[in-house]
Amino acid sequence: MLKISFDGLEEQEKSIFLDIACFLQGKSKDYIMDFLDACRFDSVIGIQILIERSLVSIEYGVIQMHDLLQQMGWEIIRQESIREPGQRSRLWSTDDVLYLLSNSLGTNAVEGIVIDLLGPEEVHLGDNAFANMTSLRLLVMHGAHFSGTPLRLPSGLRWIELAGCSLPSLEFNFGLKKLKVVNLRGSNIKSLGAGFQNFKHLKSINFADCERLIEIPDFSTVENLETLIFSGCNALTKVHESVGFLLKLVTLDLHSCSNLSSFPSIIKLRSLETFALSGCTKLKTFPCVGENMPCLSDLCLEKSGIEELPSSLEHLVNLEAIFLDGCKNLTCLPTSMYKMHCPRLLYMSNCSKLGKFPELIEDVDSICLPYRCSLLRSASLGELVLRNCNLRDVDNLLAPQSFTTLRGLDLLK
Repeated sequence: MLKISFDGLEEQEKSIFLDIACFLQGKSKDYIMDFLDACRFDSVIGIQILIERSLVSIEYGVIQMHDLLQQMGWEIIRQESIREPGQRSRLWSTDDVLYLLSNSLGTNAVEGIVIDLLGPEEVHLGDNAFANMTSLRLLVMHGAHFSGTPLRLPSGLRWIELAGCSLPSLEFNFGLKKLKVVNLRGSNIKSLGAGFQNFKHLKSINFADCERLIEIPDFSTVENLETLIFSGCNALTKVHESVGFLLKLVTLDLHSCSNLSSFPSIIKLRSLETFALSGCTKLKTFPCVGENMPCLSDLCLEKSGIEELPSSLEHLVNLEAIFLDGCKNLTCLPTSMYKMHCPRLLYMSNCSKLGKFPELIEDVDSICLPYRCSLLRSASLGELVLRNCNLRDVDNLLAPQSFTTLRGLDLLK
């Protein structure tokens, strides 16, 4: 009786139902819809139809499926080939997957593989482990230690998650590459190299905490990239100049890359909303902003090695907050900041070398000043925060007229 509802679905809705039953049950709605969109399904209509048929529900932003419905989905897949798992469209049994990969028994029937290993576990790859899986669109494996032949993946893959895996290199078969999302967070990959060229559909790359990754290569052919995360890559030393010209890039996160010293000299990132270089202690220069970047609201440079901010900072036309806490090499702020209607929040505590503070910044709501900052004359401040200052320094810090519009004075420590 349960299968009657499933049989009444169109082919696309059937595929979505089976993906949720086998792989996505209990995941957030956003995650599932991103995956379905990457597979070129109409996620909005598909999920809505399943909800109307009472096949799935959404609870607190998570898509849920009744246990009996999930078991029905599993049985539908099992019936595709009772004896040969390599002939099934979806694989989630660890034993089945490890056996197929080691013996290269996968076929073009396989569309998705998802296993979550309890701990680091060896996954031996046969000589042609993925060669025959030409329909594979989803590969999710956590904690795998790959051995045998190099990991060479089919070009039709759309979604890869190999978090915490041991894979020194990543290769793809020849042909049109359809990959949209790649997540290698916490893996031991050393370099991306030529393997990441010509991914015209790629939108998201997450290599956070890949502590052996040294360099970000040329991404000039990855023109649709929206998310680029390399936070916590302690061995990373260089970011290719092409990253500064990714016009659709929304998130660029490089925080805590403690050895990063080479960054694009010019950035033209008109779509960028999140930009983090905090904790990049060896990065001395901030790039020239080559054109207006209207989407960026927060600039995160805390505890970086930045020595000076360029006058082109005025092209960050809608900047609301600059975080410079702990920038101990910063010596001055650009005069172009006088012209900026923003930022409204400016945090600069523990900037011990900052010698001069701009004489006039309009419409600032909150400033966290460094110790022994130069004289601040008339400024329209909603709040002034002085951290680690002795009281005798306050008289030298503020001119009397500074208090005309001051609504709050906070002396900390």
